[in-house]
Amino acid sequence: MRNSAGGFLSTIAGAVLLSRTVSSGHYYQPPYDLLSPLLQGCELLGRTPQGLLNSTTTFAYLVVWAVTGALMGLFSRPGWNTCRTTLWMGFFAALFATVSRLLVDPAFWTSSGRNLELLLTFVTFSMITQIGLIGALPVSTLLSRLMLGHDAPLPTKIETVCTCGAVFRSIPILCSECGRTLRTGHEE
Repeated sequence: MRNSAGGFLSTIAGAVLLSRTVSSGHYYQPPYDLLSPLLQGCELLGRTPQGLLNSTTTFAYLVVWAVTGALMGLFSRPGWNTCRTTLWMGFFAALFATVSRLLVDPAFWTSSGRNLELLLTFVTFSMITQIGLIGALPVSTLLSRLMLGHDAPLPTKIETVCTCGAVFRSIPILCSECGRTLRTGHEE
């Protein structure tokens, strides 16, 4: 649940940021024009490889992926969990890009190559959103370290002395010399 929420919010943030910085040229009919930043932005997220190679949009794409990566890192734990969040972002971005495509070209849904194009859309978005790992992994690692806090320092010396004079370099339950109970099993 946490990963899907992170993917959903990252998709919205990345799409809106990208649609505000890079123009797409698509216009939607009046009931859907309220969603145009989200829908245009998701289409633009799908064009990340071309956007990174274009000198006029490279900076915008890098900033957007850094922001979405940091946002994904807030919702995930370090490691493979972060990769799961990026896959959720890919799913949501591909879903919104498909909706955008249907609004722009309604004949797409009845076209003969629809299934292959849908498969390619979702696979492409799954791969593209892995770029967000660059920002997500450091943020999730930093957050996990901050949440754990500082562990108690290790003792420099562990030593237990029995009343009979036996010295142990551990914390035994019983004295091996006299059999006296040094601690109960409930103590730590």
